[in-house]
Amino acid sequence: MTEAKIKSEPDPDLPYRKQTINANSKTLVTPVKSIDPKHIDPSVKLSKRVVGLNEMYAGLTSKKIADHILGKDKSVIYHLNSVQSSFRNPNSEMQLCFLEFKDESIPTQKEIEFMTDQAYVHSDITPIPKLFDFTERVTTTTTKDGKKQQLPNESKFDKFLKYLKDCIETIQQLNNKPIMGYVPDFRFYFKELVEFYVKNGINTFYYDAHLSSPMTLQGSIRAFSRELNNNDALEKSYIHMLNPGYGRASKDSSIIPAKDVLGFGLGMDGLGERHMKRVFNKELAEYMKKNPDNRSRLFDKKSYGYIKTADKKIIEKFYPNDSGVDIANFLTGSKPSDKVQHAFNAEQLALETLKIQEMLSEPKSLLNYVQKKENVKEDDIKILIRAKIKLKK
Repeated sequence: MTEAKIKSEPDPDLPYRKQTINANSKTLVTPVKSIDPKHIDPSVKLSKRVVGLNEMYAGLTSKKIADHILGKDKSVIYHLNSVQSSFRNPNSEMQLCFLEFKDESIPTQKEIEFMTDQAYVHSDITPIPKLFDFTERVTTTTTKDGKKQQLPNESKFDKFLKYLKDCIETIQQLNNKPIMGYVPDFRFYFKELVEFYVKNGINTFYYDAHLSSPMTLQGSIRAFSRELNNNDALEKSYIHMLNPGYGRASKDSSIIPAKDVLGFGLGMDGLGERHMKRVFNKELAEYMKKNPDNRSRLFDKKSYGYIKTADKKIIEKFYPNDSGVDIANFLTGSKPSDKVQHAFNAEQLALETLKIQEMLSEPKSLLNYVQKKENVKEDDIKILIRAKIKLKK
């Protein structure tokens, strides 16, 4: 078994769609925002309406896996069990366990077995473990006119496909759950990758955005969706975006247009968590250390923007009455912890997905609804309209 049962209800004008996904005796409705409880302050209470999808993550090295196999270390297992015990409704909500192999080598069979076993027991759909620094794994770096460039390397890509094949075969040895395909942001090989997954009966995927926003990756997302459509697989496929960025503001702006939530309008079905940190150059990192930004960045679902402010009056004016996160966290005059801020943003994004689900159940397009969002520009709407792919009959 590798395939999930999926029913899709697409928007007539934009790539938004409502899906009903059945896997491991559970049902998930999309669009959906997943929640990782380790990213949220445990003292903070989210709205009870935020339900549906939980995720967890762990990074592993060859040494860490060897120590676990030998019984010297159990920290990863303890971590995953701890996260799982933090889920609010583990018996009814779907969960995904994303593991990342952090070494530069391709995992050995024993390492594949350890990672896929952990992913399997902690997931309702088993994600194939991701690989660190994927681009380096499938390219060759050359120098031309004094400039370095990376060129696709078919031999390296063949090794990557073998890794995927070994993961699938290992999971299939004792399996009664769907498998989720790993999709790195490297569109040169999308055709071969999609054909491989379709051949193996896989119809759920996670797309590693590597901290880029969905709107930044619009071309790559369309290319992946187009290949699914060419293989008659787009309508019954689930696409989860891992490590999404939310967009960037101009230097002096107090509003960051929310580009992450627009991913649903490009064909994404699930908006995942960020499990990697942005790396800044030394000069910028030093400047930020000496000049900390004391403003919170809070998602406003009415305007589709992240408001950057520490001003009590501004926060009180926009703060939504449907949030379970106490507004007092943001009225101290100083920036709250990242986990408190993330709790609010994840909650509000999740509540917005419920609104989108509701509207997709109605016989009219989401176009007018999205157009009215203050921080969604005309160019954004044009991008969403162009992203609509006519399903292959």
